Amino acid sequence: MTGKNNFIKFIIKLWLILIGSFFLFLNLKAQNNPEIIITWRANNFYPSDFQGKALATNYTPISIAVEAIKDKKLLDLSQFQITWYLNNRFFIQGNGFKEINYPIDPFVITEESLPVRVVIEGKDLSSETRINIPIDSPLVILENSYNKTFESGESVLLTALPYFFNVNSFYDLNFSWVINKIPADRNSYNKNKIILNLGDLRFGSFNRLLIELTVENSSNPLELVKERYGFNVSSEFTRPPEFYIPY
Repeated sequence: MTGKNNFIKFIIKLWLILIGSFFLFLNLKAQNNPEIIITWRANNFYPSDFQGKALATNYTPISIAVEAIKDKKLLDLSQFQITWYLNNRFFIQGNGFKEINYPIDPFVITEESLPVRVVIEGKDLSSETRINIPIDSPLVILENSYNKTFESGESVLLTALPYFFNVNSFYDLNFSWVINKIPADRNSYNKNKIILNLGDLRFGSFNRLLIELTVENSSNPLELVKERYGFNVSSEFTRPPEFYIPY
């Protein structure tokens, strides 16, 4: 009976050793694999003083790159086979293919992000990683809109700042303004700037100033943004504001 118990203990110990060795092997393998990092850049339009990361929008050409870091050093991937999968589909494969370019096609990518998977294979290395690149919409911010109440009699300069449109230049964007449901004449504003003369409004009742702004990509009418803003104006009576071109 004692011999049988010893044999059982031996089997259990051997099994524990094998399990421990297996997990040690996995841990060592993980330690030997480098850290794979994917970075991306959206190549679209934004104001020159914008300090953040540009968002990818529909039709945006994006640049995607991969690097491998081991022992705090970048690996030379020129001789490694790199396989890219975009939107859960094979995209391209080749030695040293560290960077690719891909335009966001809204008719192909129907979700709110682009899944990216990269597999790197070569001598003593087989590793992969994946990320999701968020897909957003172009944005227009009305500068100076933080002040929701304007004083009677003042002239107000409003500036529209477009972000993440797929144009080469600011001048490829068309702007149109509607003030209190009256379309502003194109000669009365300078592209993304308009000055509103609210008139001599003397007393303290509150009137609403309503602004509708449309920004459109001149080469792609499908890419446009419409925004509506409302402001309070301290005045005695309501009358349509005058508007004129700023210098």
